[in-house]
Amino acid sequence: MSENNSDEEIELLSAIHEHMDELIRQSRPDYKIVVYCDQHLGVQMRLTHSWTLGEYGEASADANTLTIWSCPKPSCQRCYEPLMFGYYTTAMGSRIENSPDKQPRCSHEQLAFMYIGKCEQGRQYLCPFYKCPEKGELVAVAVEDEDVRIPHDPLEGLKSDKRKQHKEMSVFTSFASASGLEIDPGSPTNGNQGFPDIGCTISGNLHWFELGQIISSDVAERINPTRRKQSGGFSFGQESPFLEIVKNKRSKKYETQAAPVELVLHFDLRLGSKDVVVRLIDKHSQLLESLVNDLGCAR
Repeated sequence: MSENNSDEEIELLSAIHEHMDELIRQSRPDYKIVVYCDQHLGVQMRLTHSWTLGEYGEASADANTLTIWSCPKPSCQRCYEPLMFGYYTTAMGSRIENSPDKQPRCSHEQLAFMYIGKCEQGRQYLCPFYKCPEKGELVAVAVEDEDVRIPHDPLEGLKSDKRKQHKEMSVFTSFASASGLEIDPGSPTNGNQGFPDIGCTISGNLHWFELGQIISSDVAERINPTRRKQSGGFSFGQESPFLEIVKNKRSKKYETQAAPVELVLHFDLRLGSKDVVVRLIDKHSQLLESLVNDLGCAR
């Protein structure tokens, strides 16, 4: 084989790879799109990350979150997510109604929700998938853009492990405030590898807290980039993830320095119900009691 033929083969393989990459991109949402709020047509929504999935099948440290857009306008609670929810409201304690019929969808197998994008001087429903030309109804003929200052993200620029620690401390701070624990001021710290998530002192005595999120594994499967089919029904069942996270934590071994460890389970009210969790605690009380022997203390 001549050198020229070898170069031609390399160029052909490169072209094939580029073509395949392009096809893959066209089968997924394009997160470079400019999404406008459906309640404030002049406001560009901000691409954010929320709802960390914890131990449920994350592909990497940064691939375990549900990617959404949120409106930066003060007091507006509207968000947009292309594959599961479309436009929705994040009012505290509310449940998201998935797949609302009133929101237009594109014809992809995933039935992605269209977003409101700019069309000349107006707004129109567009497909969120990469380079998809399909368009929906015209929302407005002419809209003036609003300049809304976006608050600085304190986690921006942090490495994934630091972001994780920040989120864990935020969860623990909320738990400590709600539970009324008299934690010594300034004592909470993130645990090192091999230790529980959070360490602190209560009345001068060391205590550890391991955190676990109750969230359906279906959510992780829905946003897993390796999954190709995302159509069909969807459930936010809590019993399976509740049992899975408890059993997962029970099997782990920690360095505790002979101090007690408590398990703090938490969940997002938008993806779960407090009443359901209370019933699950009663139903699986024996499983939770077994944690007292394994972890030293359970909450």
